[in-house]
Amino acid sequence: MKNSEIPSDESVRNKKSAALTRNRKTCGIFSFSFAIIGIICLIGSVVCIVLTEVGERSETTKNLLYILSGSLLGGTLIIESVAVLFSRLMQSAHKKELDYRERCDSENSFFVGKGTLATFGADSVTVHAEQGGEKQIVIPYSEMRFFSVCTRRRPREKGEWSVVMEIPVKYLSKEEAPQGKFAYVQTDAKERLYRCLEERGLPLLGEERQTDAKKKFRKIQKFPFRNATAKKRFLIQLAVGIALAGAGTGVAFWQVTFGAILVVFGAFVIGRAVNGYLGKKCELSFYDEGIFWKDENPADNVFLKWEEIQSVSPEEQKGVSLIKVNCAYGSFFFLNREGILEYIKENHSEKCAENNL
Repeated sequence: MKNSEIPSDESVRNKKSAALTRNRKTCGIFSFSFAIIGIICLIGSVVCIVLTEVGERSETTKNLLYILSGSLLGGTLIIESVAVLFSRLMQSAHKKELDYRERCDSENSFFVGKGTLATFGADSVTVHAEQGGEKQIVIPYSEMRFFSVCTRRRPREKGEWSVVMEIPVKYLSKEEAPQGKFAYVQTDAKERLYRCLEERGLPLLGEERQTDAKKKFRKIQKFPFRNATAKKRFLIQLAVGIALAGAGTGVAFWQVTFGAILVVFGAFVIGRAVNGYLGKKCELSFYDEGIFWKDENPADNVFLKWEEIQSVSPEEQKGVSLIKVNCAYGSFFFLNREGILEYIKENHSEKCAENNL
């Protein structure tokens, strides 16, 4: 990312920051607008197909409807592609905006939360609000550790790199915290952050960047978890969708347009139900390279390499059987079922927490 020059005048800095914010919001508005237009075009395409099959139509009219349907479908693909493009532009604009706001505070400042910055000083990190204020937390480097972490949402080498800071809880808690308890805060990995750590002689622990980012991982074993609640919800949505589609077909004999809309909406509900059912399945998979937790929400997917896993142990929380995966920068909890712990003990006994497996 090319760094923008930071104006010395505060009013000019604020204007530039506002301009970057407007740019990000504009890209977001365009992305959302094109997405909606694409959905409308898709619905129009389906309606045209339905109209060709319902009621008396001349061959010329049917041909025109087919042409219109195809044109709307083609328009949908183009418009949705534009929506994706603006979505990526929005993400890029957001990163540029955040980087600029960080550097307006200091070249050695980095966001560690919404509106919260960590500024690297000579011998300590100061955590403070972006807008200033009296409350500041100063943590000496001697009591901190820094980890290079790659967050992977899929079982592959490529992921999002970040730097995780280990901070004693006593600096963040209002109440007296026990010794040996740590909190972990994450910030985006940037070249100026790496330089900042190197200039202060602060070791960066954890995973090193790999050159072979396209390497594919091979699945060896999997343990699926089916959500009973999701299955029930799927059946309800499926029944509603079928009812709407059936009602729309009947209504179309009297009111073609309204009936076609009901059919399209019913088909949408059916598709959403099937897609939701297929996606609402958790799975814990094992690879030569590590463990992959596939969650119902893709944003919560986690792939952990064996190198970063220190130990694995069983745990129970609120009556739910879990496995606890300990890494140097924190712990992860995944659902447990028969066979998982036995598999780990058999194939990766060195990762088994002593006396736990």
